[in-house]
Amino acid sequence: EQIESRLFTIRHAWKAARQVVRECVAGGGDSQT
Repeated sequence: EQIESRLFTIRHAWKAARQVVRECVAGGGDSQT
């Protein structure tokens, strides 16, 4: 029960993090400066 909701949160965060990394790599990390 609780584990499922926690797993969903982790999966969502993982997907979001991967997207951010992808954007950074695609942008060449130029936006961070």
